[in-house]
Amino acid sequence: MFRVMFFAIVALAGFTPLQHVTAQQSNKATTQPVSTTTLSEDQKIDMLLNYIRGLKGATCIRNGSQHDPAEAADHLQVKREKHASEVKTAEEFIQHLATKSSMSGEYYTVKMPDGQVVRLGDLLKRELKRIEGK
Repeated sequence: MFRVMFFAIVALAGFTPLQHVTAQQSNKATTQPVSTTTLSEDQKIDMLLNYIRGLKGATCIRNGSQHDPAEAADHLQVKREKHASEVKTAEEFIQHLATKSSMSGEYYTVKMPDGQVVRLGDLLKRELKRIEGK
């Protein structure tokens, strides 16, 4: 009986059951927005590493050698693990580990699929701003 009454009320209100669920979900979304400020610094760094991995068709250049994006991300992950006690934030990760080689001092660069060459640190700074919603 309750079910019949529920559907009758929902129908009178102009909702189909699916619309009712969708309305409830959208209401939750507006009252509890997902905020990037809830991301930990480790999560932000993970997102930056995944961003590098996802640079399809790009070539990463380190100390004059070319690497695919996955190799570049793996290299930076190793550096991250080695320097975990010194690097606590995503900004520090970019500045101290992902901008230039600690061996040669040369900037890491990325040759994009369109041929444009950009510094990896600059690319990651832009991506971090996007992640943080700035």
